[in-house]
Amino acid sequence: MTTLTIKIVDTEDDSVLVKFASENSAHGIDEYDAIAFQPQAMGYTTKEEFIEGIKPALLEQVKLRDKLENSEAVDVSSWVDTIEVQAEEPLDPDAEVQI
Repeated sequence: MTTLTIKIVDTEDDSVLVKFASENSAHGIDEYDAIAFQPQAMGYTTKEEFIEGIKPALLEQVKLRDKLENSEAVDVSSWVDTIEVQAEEPLDPDAEVQI
């Protein structure tokens, strides 16, 4: 289980500036940039609702950030190459492409 620390560092007009970190973060919470949220536009009227509302997204962000910060660098310099792969299904040139 990840422990998420959320710090409300300032407010500007309708925005709330938030910093966050976990026990696995490479730096202390104050070393990260704050991100801005607009609680009223998000439908939150109390600090508790706001924190509960942003918690899932911040948990995902902190997990990804911690993983990137704590992983060893991968040397991709040798990856330059041309690679042919087989498609699972025949390609339909008239099919709509969804990205």
